[in-house]
Amino acid sequence: MLKVLFFGQIRERLATDQLSLDIAQLPTPLTVKALCEYLASKGEQWRELITTHSCLIAVNQTMANLDTPINGHDEVAIFPPVTGG
Repeated sequence: MLKVLFFGQIRERLATDQLSLDIAQLPTPLTVKALCEYLASKGEQWRELITTHSCLIAVNQTMANLDTPINGHDEVAIFPPVTGG
């Protein structure tokens, strides 16, 4: 199972902190971009948050780009941009 975690305002707006997804039901080859497209297909609110915000994504606690491959037992974290001082 692929574990997808949501943080910050993304978690609040989606009203969920995580999803467990069966990798067999997802597009192949599975990349960060393909996962984002899949999540965006879940409805307008998902599409708005995943595609119109500058989400940061980490795979197994390492920052990822759209071409990063995802495997069946990975942990993917999606969170809003962070600012600090």
